[in-house]
Amino acid sequence: MRILLVQTILGRREKALYPLGLAYLKAALGDHEVEVLDPNLSPDPDEAVRSTVRRVRPHVIGVSLRNIDTTHVYDKFSYLDSFGDQLRLLRDEAPDALIVAGGAGFSVFPEALMRRFPLIDCGIRFEGEAALPALLEHLDDPGAVPGVFVRDADGRVKLGTPRVPADLSQVLAPDRVAIPMQPYLGQSYTVGIQTKRGCVFDCLYCIYPMLEGSHSVRLHDLDRVVDEVERVMAAGVREFYFVDQVFNYPRDHALAVCEALIRRGLKPTWRAFFTEAQIDDELVSACVRAGCRMFEFSPDGICDESLRALGKPYTFDDIRRAYAVIDRYPEARLKISFMMGAPGERTRDLLKLARFLAEESVRRRYRFFSTVEVMRIYPGTPLHQLALERGVVTPDEDLLEPRFFKNPGMDLVRMPLDLGYKAVLAALRITGQRTKIPF
Repeated sequence: MRILLVQTILGRREKALYPLGLAYLKAALGDHEVEVLDPNLSPDPDEAVRSTVRRVRPHVIGVSLRNIDTTHVYDKFSYLDSFGDQLRLLRDEAPDALIVAGGAGFSVFPEALMRRFPLIDCGIRFEGEAALPALLEHLDDPGAVPGVFVRDADGRVKLGTPRVPADLSQVLAPDRVAIPMQPYLGQSYTVGIQTKRGCVFDCLYCIYPMLEGSHSVRLHDLDRVVDEVERVMAAGVREFYFVDQVFNYPRDHALAVCEALIRRGLKPTWRAFFTEAQIDDELVSACVRAGCRMFEFSPDGICDESLRALGKPYTFDDIRRAYAVIDRYPEARLKISFMMGAPGERTRDLLKLARFLAEESVRRRYRFFSTVEVMRIYPGTPLHQLALERGVVTPDEDLLEPRFFKNPGMDLVRMPLDLGYKAVLAALRITGQRTKIPF
């Protein structure tokens, strides 16, 4: 069977990221004729799609929707217009092909997206390495395949059978030969490597436990991870991203990955997301010696009250201690993200945030980067339930258009709140910080 896997056209100029999910799918479809296209690499994405479809003449087209929008209140941009245009182009060029949607963005909004875009014949929620091959074997009854959304006789969207999380020992390494990495190397950290799936944390706004599994993690084999790093480096990649939701949980697995990289004599440069709850000298030293040059954290809250409300398993003192450990290693840079208007946050906490960012910036200078965001509300998250209870959103909103959460109680102090926001921005400007902040 001829299969075409396509990355969604972004619709504007952005850094193109290596399609790791499609590389996993390509490896899983070994018995089929598979072509993979990332039209974002082309100066004319529509023509790239059109010419590829005409050449391949696919029986099935898989469309990967990574993100619905930017999630940034300061840079609102939806990818759905381009997604809809791409679906129409695919249908025009391949009227008889089965169009299957998937990817992280689709997995968060499967029903809403299939209602909005009737050209989607069916969709795969969450992991596709087992679901897509099974779907190709059951085209007469796609609803029997776990994790596949279909339309019933009346056109209603439904999930036929709940998904089963993949056994990672049975998941093949991503096919990076069929999808070369070289076109993505013009910018830093565009190639990802995965060491595990799942997340044990319960952050208020986060969709990753829903996407990859909650309250547990599934680990890739250690030798396989290091072999993949070696293959990536042999292809010319010198900077990559460990794309685990939290690299240093479990701590022992992260430490073992670093020690294996050191033993193998590899000298990559990489970055990853970490939790402040699992930071110590032994781990940070191993990460730095293994090539980590950017430690990224998302503490989100600036006070213990908001940290508790956000579901963070640490205090603000723990945050300071973790960053002090990073500070002992001059090779390491630090990037942190905060959320403004979180539950439990008060106006004075914004001033505390401004002071903290200014102090960290002065102390670390060019080794420090920060972002300040407002929480986007995603369906199925604890934040969505809180937003419903507080009347921030209504039950009939599908949230495809981004809605953002700010602590409604702070509306009573709007003037000092605005002053607090401006203080954060002023502190960052004074210290020369290049940051993104939602004004």
